[in-house]
Amino acid sequence: MQMVCTLLVALGAGIMLFSIAKFYKALKELKVQMKAKKLFIHRISLACFIMMLFFLAGYVVNIVIYSFKKEMTSQDLLIALIFFFGAVFVYAMVGMVRQMFATMVDKLDLKKRLKQEELMSTISQYFTTAEDIKILIPKALKISGEFFGVNHVFLSKYSEESSTLECLYEWCDNKARPFIGGKDKWPITKDMHIFSELTIKGYVAVDDYRLLTHPNFKQVEDYNLRAFLNIPVEVSGKFWGVLGFIFYNTPAVWSESNIYLGKLIAGIFSGVINRHMAEEELIKAKEMAEQGSKSKSEFLSRMSHEMRTPMNAVIGMTRIGLDSPEIQRKDYCLGKIELASTHLLGVINDVLDMSKIEANKLELSCADFSPEKMLARVINVVNFQIEEKQLHLNLSVDKDIPEIISSDEQRLSQVITNLLGNAIKFTPVGGTIFLFVRKLAEQNGTCTLQFEVKDTGIGISGEQLRNLFKPFEQADGSISRRFGGTGLGLAISKQIIELMQGEIRVKSAVGIGTSFIFDIHAALPQQVYSQGDLAGKPAGASVKYDFSRIKMLVAEDIEINREIIGALLEPDGISIDFAVDGGSAFNLFSANPEDYDIIFMDIHMPNVNGYEATRMIRDFDHPCAKTIPIIAMTADVFREDIEKCIKAGMNDHVGKPLDMDKITEKLIQYCTHIYTGIDAPLTVNTTTANAAT
Repeated sequence: MQMVCTLLVALGAGIMLFSIAKFYKALKELKVQMKAKKLFIHRISLACFIMMLFFLAGYVVNIVIYSFKKEMTSQDLLIALIFFFGAVFVYAMVGMVRQMFATMVDKLDLKKRLKQEELMSTISQYFTTAEDIKILIPKALKISGEFFGVNHVFLSKYSEESSTLECLYEWCDNKARPFIGGKDKWPITKDMHIFSELTIKGYVAVDDYRLLTHPNFKQVEDYNLRAFLNIPVEVSGKFWGVLGFIFYNTPAVWSESNIYLGKLIAGIFSGVINRHMAEEELIKAKEMAEQGSKSKSEFLSRMSHEMRTPMNAVIGMTRIGLDSPEIQRKDYCLGKIELASTHLLGVINDVLDMSKIEANKLELSCADFSPEKMLARVINVVNFQIEEKQLHLNLSVDKDIPEIISSDEQRLSQVITNLLGNAIKFTPVGGTIFLFVRKLAEQNGTCTLQFEVKDTGIGISGEQLRNLFKPFEQADGSISRRFGGTGLGLAISKQIIELMQGEIRVKSAVGIGTSFIFDIHAALPQQVYSQGDLAGKPAGASVKYDFSRIKMLVAEDIEINREIIGALLEPDGISIDFAVDGGSAFNLFSANPEDYDIIFMDIHMPNVNGYEATRMIRDFDHPCAKTIPIIAMTADVFREDIEKCIKAGMNDHVGKPLDMDKITEKLIQYCTHIYTGIDAPLTVNTTTANAAT
């Protein structure tokens, strides 16, 4: 009987212990779902839980008593049975209570979900209005914080530069002391535990901050937190910031439902911020487009002025020259026409260069040249303007400047000429312009040269400097009216310098002057040239060549262009046959292939264009058809245009309007073989002009 009693009491104790555990779990679930002010049922249940503990204590005492008792009576057996069936009854009651609690939890959960849906709907409706986002987000944070019952809600943005979370929006109840608000920033580096939890786990939930031991969390110990929930906010798939909920005085139990709701709210903020950023970008793009349209309209207005002014001079001086019987008067008019035409060509070249830059097609054509001779040619170009305005030009070149460098001579000359032209334009009569050339470094077959153009002109203000290198703009809108210009020169110069792996800087003071400084990197050729080895005519020289042994075929459909080529090359003794289209050019060549030494081929001609005519000549069954130099003549001067000419079978390219120096250069380059025993056509007359220094 002793064994039976002991077994009944032990089984009863086990059932009671299991019942207490189940009851405690149900009680905890109920506590999580219920608010603090609705814990009446929870308190009653807690009293029952305490009574069950006393009942279990009775079991324990009973077991102890039975263990020392040698003889058992029927009364002891009855007590053991009562204890056992009491435990079974308690277990059954616990099951009923758990079922009742589950029903209550389901109802509370349903009610909570309805409230959550109402909260999400309210927040979403906030952001459908046209009100400012800076007002809407704090409103949404307020109702979110009140729903969660927290002391503080914040929305912070992550800065990669400072590795901190900076609060942009927040809401606090009356008891809260903001820990991020104001100027405070929360450090959160990517190696912190909290950062990895945010980005990998998707949230950071802390029920009681005082129980934490991880060192990363101790970084916010001074803020007096007790519990917090942080949800990452992503914008365009990237970590943007954090949505945080904070308790300052009491711990919390962050349920899965709370975390899920926090993620939903963070998702709404993510969409709102993403849309707001897209709207801001659209506004900025619209403003930039409007500004660009305005700048281009102003540019077109300036271009109209810049083109019409020289055209007016050309037309007017042409009429004056035609009406005047005096030779000197005609020569004067022709000189003015030449100056106006040169200016007009410069404007057109600026526009073409800017088109190349915008299409990312501006490229360098590097060759060996002498920097000193290049500078002499540049100064010869601007010397007339300097003398006309009674300015003083001081040129200073370091003695250790290399005799020969490899770079794009034409583009470098263009930059220096543009800077000197600006200095001349903005320097008053009697002022001084300085041109300094220095060697900064030389290593591994490359040298770094520095050029500085300094003037004593009107200067540039700090505000005007911001727009100085922008295309289609000038430092001041009144500049074009006062001094002229397209506003493209500095933008083009900057691009050229950057292609030469350099940079341009400007120093200026209003009323004192301006200094433009730029560096370039140039290769040093392996071959060392002497002064007599340099190709081309010397700076400031007028050279007349003997081309009497050269016969040239020119395909050009425009009559005035044929007339100009013939008139300008006639003094050099060259023999020219003209064709009015590609078909005629092919017929002339195929009739006498050995008569011609070089062909200049226009591209855009009626009937048969230059590409087709070139292919016809190259396919002609005669040895000369494969070897005769064919040079393209066209106003299409982009890189792809030149490549198209080469692909069609041409050897080289010259741009329109035709530069007779370029024509002469091509004749020297491709017809040298005609003169036996010498390296270039004979120079029969040379006149050297005064060179500026």
